[in-house]
Amino acid sequence: YASGDVYNGEYKDGKKNGRGVYKYASGDVYNGEYKDGNMHGRGFYKWAAGEWKDDVHEGQYKDDKKKRARSVPVCQRQRLRRRVQGRHVERARSVEVGQRRRVQWR
Repeated sequence: YASGDVYNGEYKDGKKNGRGVYKYASGDVYNGEYKDGNMHGRGFYKWAAGEWKDDVHEGQYKDDKKKRARSVPVCQRQRLRRRVQGRHVERARSVEVGQRRRVQWR
């Protein structure tokens, strides 16, 4: 792609369909199932940089969106909960490092 993104996987009717790996120019990677060009089915999404460095989401996708929230490890003593819409991550209002807390991302 002109953006520097790379897709290696199955196509049907000129769209991503079946299994594939999409590597974004940012370093993010989605490895999973596609339907009609969108993330759809089982897959893994790994964030490469920024606030969520080395986070991995494993779960279900439908029409290019994550279907349900999952716990994501941030450090040894803390787990955050977030909801991802497509490729955008929204920030929580507050987080206390070192405490056992869960935050619902909206």
